[in-house]
Amino acid sequence: MSLTAQQDKTNNVIDLYKDILRAVEDLATCSYTEDAFTELLSRIQSAVCPDHKGFPAYAKTSPLD
Repeated sequence: MSLTAQQDKTNNVIDLYKDILRAVEDLATCSYTEDAFTELLSRIQSAVCPDHKGFPAYAKTSPLD
């Protein structure tokens, strides 16, 4: 795997991490309604779901050659 591909995957994971952090931070200040919790928890779930299209199985990524 090329260095560029590794960098792209790393940047993708960083972006997903930031999205998760924002959603968790929003949980601290959102209105206490079912709709608000559902929306935020759905954002978190879609970011960490193993078959999320933006987050393929990076654990199976081979090290740089």
